[in-house]
Amino acid sequence: ELPTIEDLANASQDKVLSLWQGLGYYSRAINLHQCAQDIVFNRQGEFPSEKSELKTLKGVGEYIASAIASMAFDQICVAMDGNAYRVYSRYLGVDTPINSPSTIRLLTQKAQDLIDIKRPGDFNQAIMDLGA
Repeated sequence: ELPTIEDLANASQDKVLSLWQGLGYYSRAINLHQCAQDIVFNRQGEFPSEKSELKTLKGVGEYIASAIASMAFDQICVAMDGNAYRVYSRYLGVDTPINSPSTIRLLTQKAQDLIDIKRPGDFNQAIMDLGA
C-alpha cells in the first residue's frame, strides 16, 4: 500500500500504524516512518551510504547501521547482535559470558578479523542465518 519511500514519508502516522497492526513493536513502525520522512524531506530522497550517517537515522543503532552498510553498500562492517555473539563465542571456543564488556570487545575484534572483505554483507547475513 506504500510502495515507495515517498509514499511512506507522506503517509500519516495513523496509516503506518494501521498497516503495522498485529506485528508488535510499534516503536519500529514509528521509527521507520520518521526515517522515511528524514530521507525524503531532509536528504532529497538519498539514503545514507556511510555507517556513521546511517546511525543518525531514527532507530538505527550500531547493529542495524553495520548490517545496512555491509549488505547494501559492501562496507566492511561486522554486524554484531546477541545471535552473532553466540555464534562467534561457540566458533572461537570462548566460554566467558557473552554479555560481559570484555567478551563483547573480544568477539567484535575477532569477528573483524574473520569477516570476508570481498563479501561483507553475505558474510554478515550468513552469521545472522546461522544464529537464527
